[in-house]
Amino acid sequence: MSELAFNLSKGMTFDLEKARPGLKKVRVALKWKKVKQGISEADADLTVVVLGSRAAAESDSAAIAQGQKDAQRKIYASDPAWVLYYNSPQTTLDDGTAVKATPGQEIVHWGDNRTGGDFNGVDGEQVDINFEGMPEGVMEVSILGTIYEGMERNQNWNALEAVLEITDLTDDRMIARYELEHDFPTDTAVQVGAFIRTGPATWEFQAIGSGSRSGLGHFLSYWS
Repeated sequence: MSELAFNLSKGMTFDLEKARPGLKKVRVALKWKKVKQGISEADADLTVVVLGSRAAAESDSAAIAQGQKDAQRKIYASDPAWVLYYNSPQTTLDDGTAVKATPGQEIVHWGDNRTGGDFNGVDGEQVDINFEGMPEGVMEVSILGTIYEGMERNQNWNALEAVLEITDLTDDRMIARYELEHDFPTDTAVQVGAFIRTGPATWEFQAIGSGSRSGLGHFLSYWS
């Protein structure tokens, strides 16, 4: 009997270790399609922001042991290389494929997609996350969706139907999905969710669904 993906709603938490013991690598796909008529085609983008804990600046392992997963976050190592989006510098994989990636290729962003997908096998934008290779000081991997020039074009996330899918890369099986609710009437950026470190080698995913009308900059300034 095939395993069904877990359907998340806003505010829910998905324990990756409980669902898939020993899970090491996942693919995260953000798919969208336009549902509001009378607007130009929206170009949505998937952004990944890797965060450490301000409270764990000197002893990250101690912070993990003490369960400080709710401590205020900051961009890991205060280095913009840990923010991946459509305009990040390109690097190449061993096979020569051009991608966006964190310094050690712990996270790989497969690039810009301007149409999103039709939810029937056509993926939007994707990132691959290797939890096994993640530096100890990484406490959170935040997943955001932004609309390119959303404010200038008067576009927001209410004009799109969007879903986030999480797939185990060891067997290409989808393990969780989160359909965004239509409660972003002015928001051009949404923190869709976040992978939170719960132990030295364990993670959970939180469906957040928090929007901002000020775009990606709102979140980056908060985490700087």
